[in-house]
Amino acid sequence: MQPNEAYFELIDWAVERAASYGILMWWMTWHEGAAFNDSTAYEWGKYIGGRYPGVPKILGGDTNCLWARNLMEASISYPANPVVDPTTLVGTIEDTTHLWVNMRSGVKDGEAVQGYEAVVLFHPTSGRIARPVSIPEAIGHLMLPKEEDRVSIDAVQSGHATPESLGSFTPYEAGDSTKNYKLIAKMLDGFTGPVLGLENHYEGGHYNFDPSFPVWNASEVRTGLYNGVYSGAAGFTYGANSVWQMYEPAADLLRASDYYEPSVNQNVSGSWRRDIFFEGATQIQHVTKPLQNLTIEQLELLEPGRQLLASPNGHTDVAVNAYDGTRFISVLASKTNDRYYVYTGHGGSFSLNLGNGLARSGTARWFSPRDGEYYADSVVDVNANNAFIDFIPPSGGGVDNAWLLVLEFSDLEARYM
Repeated sequence: MQPNEAYFELIDWAVERAASYGILMWWMTWHEGAAFNDSTAYEWGKYIGGRYPGVPKILGGDTNCLWARNLMEASISYPANPVVDPTTLVGTIEDTTHLWVNMRSGVKDGEAVQGYEAVVLFHPTSGRIARPVSIPEAIGHLMLPKEEDRVSIDAVQSGHATPESLGSFTPYEAGDSTKNYKLIAKMLDGFTGPVLGLENHYEGGHYNFDPSFPVWNASEVRTGLYNGVYSGAAGFTYGANSVWQMYEPAADLLRASDYYEPSVNQNVSGSWRRDIFFEGATQIQHVTKPLQNLTIEQLELLEPGRQLLASPNGHTDVAVNAYDGTRFISVLASKTNDRYYVYTGHGGSFSLNLGNGLARSGTARWFSPRDGEYYADSVVDVNANNAFIDFIPPSGGGVDNAWLLVLEFSDLEARYM
């Protein structure tokens, strides 16, 4: 394997230019078109690790270690003849685990020479093959399960689909991408270390990239990001459908020869140059704002706290703990009981159990995901004998009215009643 030096000089320039804007480039392999064997996979990993040490590396590239190459084609062709057994359309399931293990070893060795410890993730698909055989769930740490091959950060792809848009191709089992919080919980239960959602549904893309379904809007995209972070993820990933493929309409190009067809049913009139200013794209800067002034020690004390959630007084609808999809309510709470973050996807009211045997006072503020501002500050008094407190957001009624409650107690030496 001989690297193209001119190509990598361009990549070097891009890395440095991105860094000048405060952007850290991550490296990810791509599953289509690659032709690795154990030797070349190792050498490729070692080369990338040595040339770009200290930069996170993502293996997998939208695939699973056990996969059928024709799965997408099979799922697309099935509706034309739905009487056939869909499992007969699935090709040979290949096991590429050994390639990724060797590539990871190469990255590790290449970075070690430069004095770095490699940071490695695995980017799976948004689902798994469930029939005719069942393969592991599409979660990063399950792709490389041996301790010596362990990923540094666990990762999933919540994907781009809703149950309605997935159709009836039963060999492929994928979840509802509006319920990414379920995947975050599974990773936290099965992995010791930080977890991350690598591919939330893209703003401007159709549900499951099917043009017969609606386009993911800013509110829906925001909900996925907030439910990830405030369910315990270490961060989030935002995507816009035109931007990742750098799509530009032919009319906006200097040369017709520079035009290429859009992928995954991208709107032909869309433009990555305009869509970097999508509503959601301009609002993602707010997602972690309530956490940014915390120390590392304070951040490490935060953990999911859904067990504290209850329905408010007089509530007659379904229990708030049963809300799902974009209506879900996420809770992140400190182990020291001094701060709470509650994201309510549709602006629904809720109650929190704030009891720890102490009477105390705190400050509640409502943070808007739309503009990153705080509203409706209030004092919260907790009685030691009646610890459930109801909270009503400034607005509610749908996905456009999401709010984040930021509740902080400073009187850590609270008094007994």
